[in-house]
Amino acid sequence: MKKILFLNMVLFSVSLFSQEMKPLSEKLSEGIDKNLKVAVMDFPYADSRKSEGPAIIRERLITELAGKQITLIERGLIQKVLEELNLQNSGAIEPQKATEVGKLLGADILIIGTLNDVSNEKTEINARTVESKTGKILKAASIRIEKTWKDSISSSSGSDYSGKSFIQIALLLDTSSSMDGLINQAKSHLWKVVNELAGSSKKGDASVVEVALYEYGNNNIPAEKGYIRQVVDFT
Repeated sequence: MKKILFLNMVLFSVSLFSQEMKPLSEKLSEGIDKNLKVAVMDFPYADSRKSEGPAIIRERLITELAGKQITLIERGLIQKVLEELNLQNSGAIEPQKATEVGKLLGADILIIGTLNDVSNEKTEINARTVESKTGKILKAASIRIEKTWKDSISSSSGSDYSGKSFIQIALLLDTSSSMDGLINQAKSHLWKVVNELAGSSKKGDASVVEVALYEYGNNNIPAEKGYIRQVVDFT
């Protein structure tokens, strides 16, 4: 009985995520002839962070498009081409690069895009369909969905900076009504501090700096979160 209940929960979750992606897939698939070959690329974060999100969004979108009788390029071939072009770790594919990628894949259309967290719970997906022959953007769409994945651990816990100094700055900003009229002044002062630290160096090498932003004083921040909310993680 427990196994059946667990399976039902999994199926419900898959159905829920599918429903979230449906508006995006419908918009992007408009006007795509079933005889055209389509390659769905990863959807990296705009800030290039390492995360499970890009691959998860790609797979969810593929699942939705597969039900629309669209001819999809196999993922293994896409990965091979990206490796040949040294693009597998370079982030988003720009429309002008789509021509070269599309030619090697034999794809008529590429679906590309980026992710951007708008909160700890929500992610914005910005997607485009690009004609590979011309690099022309045919369709563009944007949706916000629930974030159900985790980002990789911050670079401070594993990356090798070859002796460079590493600085993390957490900015805590008062966003209550008492800051009305002062927010620009506060931003200016905070960025002055960040820029001064960013200009530091160790043995002639510039320091690596990451900045995170938190807010407090806002009535919309629940008590269970300690009245403090993370707006942007270290980046």
